Amino acid sequence: MKRLFYFFAIIFFLCVFAFSEENLRSVIDKKGIFMGTCVSLGQLEDPKFVDILTNNYNYITPDNDLKWENVHPGKKVYNFKKIEKFLEFAKKNKMRVRGHTLIWHTQNPYWIAKPGITPEELKKVIKEHITTVVGTLKGKITDWDVINEPIADNGEMRENLWYLIIGEEYIEYALKIAHKADPKAKLFINDYSIETVCPKSDTLYNLVKKLKEKNVPLSGVGFQFHLDGRFEPDYESIRQNFKRFKELGLEIQITEMDVRLPKNYTDEDLKRQARIFEEVLKIFLSFEGNTFVMWGLTDKYSWIPGYFSGFGAAHIFDENFNPKPAYNAIKKVLTE
Repeated sequence: MKRLFYFFAIIFFLCVFAFSEENLRSVIDKKGIFMGTCVSLGQLEDPKFVDILTNNYNYITPDNDLKWENVHPGKKVYNFKKIEKFLEFAKKNKMRVRGHTLIWHTQNPYWIAKPGITPEELKKVIKEHITTVVGTLKGKITDWDVINEPIADNGEMRENLWYLIIGEEYIEYALKIAHKADPKAKLFINDYSIETVCPKSDTLYNLVKKLKEKNVPLSGVGFQFHLDGRFEPDYESIRQNFKRFKELGLEIQITEMDVRLPKNYTDEDLKRQARIFEEVLKIFLSFEGNTFVMWGLTDKYSWIPGYFSGFGAAHIFDENFNPKPAYNAIKKVLTE
């Protein structure tokens, strides 16, 4: 009888241990949501990176290989070889893939902006590009960032190539072309510094409100969430902002979250970083959010130091792929 007791006790503790060690991938799959990160092909050559990625996420965003200069470098030249590798990887590991991005103000090939190009000529370029890219990948990409970062930091419409030649109409035009190329794909406008109610998010809100009133095929808004981890954001303002976009009938997705810290960060900084991820995720889930993407898996491969001098440590795994407090905070929210 005593042996039987010990046997069941061992089984019990093994089960408890297994539960406590449940990876994030298992948690998000059970919850029915999508969580992921941006990825480069080079990172997929790192076995440790792949192991952490596939055991924790079910969604990837190719960070550069669908940007115009890479997928459509010449007027009659398209290159889908790299994106096909992402798709093969995703299929093998039962992941979704995000299309990032179709129209952006940077990383465009030189031939687009030929001197004297007319609005109609540029619209023709847009149509051919989107029809070819989205059409070729039809059924393979679930979500498209059709328009990336159309609002300038001052809260005005960004005066990019598309806006200066075509006007604001370029946004509506691109969305309609993308929808025609793949009617089942979700289409998004994606931007940064729009997390709270502020002049920039006001401009975006007014833009998408007009688009919805005209029945333009826009599925939702991608909120990037590149945050400074020295300060906690205004959570109530985030909540109010999500609420007004949601009331327009738009899906809310978090598409590029990271929380950067000073290079000489402390334990308190890590706790604050974890709290930021936790609170943002809670708010996001309260608005039926189901796609949450981070802009980086590990501090080993991070864009932050190259753009924010003196900062790093923005991701939920450290340089050695160890989970940080933010990882456990996210897991806690998803299992509550």
